[in-house]
Amino acid sequence: LASSVFVGLLKHSMDLPPLSELEVPEIKMTSVPLLAAAIHMGKFCDRQSKVLLLEFMLCNQEHHDPRKCLTEGKEVTSCGLKFLGLLKKNCADQFTDYFQCIYKHGGRTFSIENCRKLQYPLDECIKMKIGQERPELGYFNRVRLIDTNRPRPTPKPAPMPERIPDMPDFDSMPDPETLEARKYLNEAMRVYIDCKYVNFLYLNEVIENPTCNASDVHLQRCHFSSPELKLAKKDTLALNETRFYEQ
Repeated sequence: LASSVFVGLLKHSMDLPPLSELEVPEIKMTSVPLLAAAIHMGKFCDRQSKVLLLEFMLCNQEHHDPRKCLTEGKEVTSCGLKFLGLLKKNCADQFTDYFQCIYKHGGRTFSIENCRKLQYPLDECIKMKIGQERPELGYFNRVRLIDTNRPRPTPKPAPMPERIPDMPDFDSMPDPETLEARKYLNEAMRVYIDCKYVNFLYLNEVIENPTCNASDVHLQRCHFSSPELKLAKKDTLALNETRFYEQ
């Protein structure tokens, strides 16, 4: 049900090709055999039609839309099926040994390093019976020019990010219900921290000044010499501590 709904939404939002254009013979192989045959298949289709593979790659690069490249995609698939048919007919045993070695000894990335001894008989078989040598290193990295009759697509404007919305007007917004409670808590914590600081200075003064009795709980009864303690006494932070605990 979900898939049918999704397809229905796609039909209303974009133009989809009919199923008759999409139904083509597919290459029904798993990843390891395709990996083993990929380098020979690429050169075979490149040699069969000089513009086949390049036209398909150019179409994908310019349009970024698989619907625009259905014809080229069909031709590439047909060429791959043709090569695999020749490979099965002429070099089935060598190819089977090669891709099974990659599957068993290639590790997680299916590396071909451990299967070179089985690669050489396959390359020789393809050369002798299909008439194609293994492409040299860097063959597919060459710069190639293609003369195509397909019209160049009109470039679309670059996508721009959405405009960042303006900041809200905080002055017109009502105060939160917990604002008074927050103010009271902030004030209480400020008084508590200030009083802890005064007590710290008071203890240091008791230790450094023998004339101050440690049993005196009021700052007014001690002689203070440091500027910090004089300022603390002036601001009566010790009295604020008493007020904090009374609340």
